[in-house]
Amino acid sequence: MDLINREATRLSQLTTRLLHTSRLDPSQFVLRERAIDARTLIEGVLDECAVQLKSRDVDVSIVPEAAKVRCDPQILNLALVQILDNAAKYGFQDSLVRISADCSRSQAVLRIHNQGSYIPPMERNKVFTRFYRSPSMEHRAPGTGLGLSVAKKAVEAHGGKISIESDVQTGTTFVIAIPASTEKLT
Repeated sequence: MDLINREATRLSQLTTRLLHTSRLDPSQFVLRERAIDARTLIEGVLDECAVQLKSRDVDVSIVPEAAKVRCDPQILNLALVQILDNAAKYGFQDSLVRISADCSRSQAVLRIHNQGSYIPPMERNKVFTRFYRSPSMEHRAPGTGLGLSVAKKAVEAHGGKISIESDVQTGTTFVIAIPASTEKLT
């Protein structure tokens, strides 16, 4: 029963990702952007990823200047959940995951870092391609190669950019930069 339940959940998640990937074509949807507190956004993502993060320590650091993010919380949540899920799957067992939010000029910068994974420079753009799985990682954790494609589309829909910083010794950081908000929180 447990195996059937896990597989049903996995198939449901795959279907959801496929639907979200197709939905993230800018011609097919309208963002419902609003100012949201970065801490509230990150706490929601942490709640959604609680099972994946159960054996991890998570360090959250949010500078006061990054208090507000202009986004469609539901769409940006897709990107953050996927990246956080990958941080848990590909990091060392029981290792620390760091999440930070700060502000650089007129952009909110969110970082998710794990220890233990490494993405070589020639693969850093490829990992955002739909269905791509790194040959060095494809047997390390289950996946479809859809998640980071969805994350990139979600970030770009907000006028943002996603990039990767990766080092063999220190691990991998996904960096998301999206327009900051000067609006009051709603």
